[in-house]
Amino acid sequence: MFQIDDIREKNIDKFCEIYLTGGKLKLIEAIAEGLGKRSYFTINCDGTIKRKPMNHALPLITTINNDNYREIIETLLETMIDLTQREKIKKIERLSKYSMDTLTNNFNKIMASGDKIFGFKYGKELFLRDKKLFFKMLFDYILLEDIESEKSTMAWSLYQLMKDNDFSDEVFYVGMSYILQKRSEFKNFERVRTTSFTPTSKIEVIAASKTMDSLEISSYGMILNEFTYKKEDIYTEILKEKLK
Repeated sequence: MFQIDDIREKNIDKFCEIYLTGGKLKLIEAIAEGLGKRSYFTINCDGTIKRKPMNHALPLITTINNDNYREIIETLLETMIDLTQREKIKKIERLSKYSMDTLTNNFNKIMASGDKIFGFKYGKELFLRDKKLFFKMLFDYILLEDIESEKSTMAWSLYQLMKDNDFSDEVFYVGMSYILQKRSEFKNFERVRTTSFTPTSKIEVIAASKTMDSLEISSYGMILNEFTYKKEDIYTEILKEKLK
C-alpha cells in the first residue's frame, strides 16, 4: 500500500521497517506511485521537445541488502520519489479468455505501440501463465531496441525482482510503464541486420560488457546471456559495437 504521508514526512524508519519485514517488493509497493512519469516525451506548440530520464529506483533497489538498506532508502526518499507525477496504481486486469497464441502473436505489437492498458494486461497474463516465456519474450523485444533507451536496465531489474516471486501489480506497473512509454527506437538493429558481419562469440562479448562502466550496456549483456534467441548474432554484434 502506498505510504504517502510517510513519504511526505521522509519517515526513513517506517520504510526501513517495511523492507526488513517484507523485503524489496513490499518496499517498492509502498513507494510505487511516486516512481514513474506521466510521459517521457513531450512537444509543445513551439516545437520544444522535452525528454524525461528513467527513474533508477528499481535498479537501485535490486542492490539493497541488510548492510546498505538505510542509505538506499534515504536516497529513494530524498531524490527518487516525485509526488507531482503520482499515478494511482490499480489492480491490473487479467486476459484469462485469451489463448496463448493470441497473447504471444500480439505481444511485440503491443509493446511497440506503447499501449499501457493492453501492455500491462498482456504482460500480466503471460507472466501468470508462463513466467519464463514472458521474460524471454520481453527480453527478445528489449534486445531489438537501442541500448541508449535504458530499457535493458529496467527490464533486467524487473527480472531480478520478480523471477523468483509472486506477481506484484505495483512492481510490474513501475517497470513496464517505462518500457511501454519510452518511445521505441530500433535504429541499431535495423542497421546491423542489413550489413555483412562475421558472427562473434556471444560469451566473449558478454564477458567484455560486464567490465563496462555502463549499466545499460551490462544489462543488455546479461539479458542476452539469459536465454537463447533466434537473432542473437545480430544482438551480439550490436553489443560488440557499443564496447568500442
